[in-house]
Amino acid sequence: MKKISTSSMTARATIGALFFVTGIFLIVFGLFTARLHSAQPSSGTLNPGGPQVNWVGTAAGGGSLDESTCVDGVNCDTFVVTLSGTPTNWTGLKARIVISCADPSGTSDYDVYVHKGDNSGPIVPGGESAHGGTPPEIVDLDPSNPDVGTGQFSVHIVYFSAFAGFQYSGSASAVSASAGTALAPSAPAGYRQQSGTDRAHC
Repeated sequence: MKKISTSSMTARATIGALFFVTGIFLIVFGLFTARLHSAQPSSGTLNPGGPQVNWVGTAAGGGSLDESTCVDGVNCDTFVVTLSGTPTNWTGLKARIVISCADPSGTSDYDVYVHKGDNSGPIVPGGESAHGGTPPEIVDLDPSNPDVGTGQFSVHIVYFSAFAGFQYSGSASAVSASAGTALAPSAPAGYRQQSGTDRAHC
């Protein structure tokens, strides 16, 4: 009968422990990075009768001109909102998405893009807010529009110029279809890209 040496058993135990610790690290790291890619909470359902759905940003901060230059978890993140029911359930109503910020310096700024499905889906009609005037950013979705409808929408928030210490807060609520946004006209796109420092902030 072959005898197993003590050193061989020790080596096996060490390798087993190493694999165990590595596995735990990878699980924790995976959960941590998944959290960075999404808002907190990462999703919610809005019914025509309410209540309001709320979330906060979790990205690290920084700056990005638009979706094409941002990195989820770094300078943009995502909240998935599901509009429940059918388009007829939303008759006389619209889903309002509001992005606010609590930065007392007034230098934080966010842009919003709402996609049908996930971030690879089309931006829905009225689903952009890159406002250059008085905050907050507001997007109104009309579920009675066949190009909008109900179901899942990805609210992609881009940190145009933002600091992680003053994260944005987001909300989605059902409001009257006739409710106005009371926002000043947006700055022309060329103006925003040429001079981000001159742009009004939220």
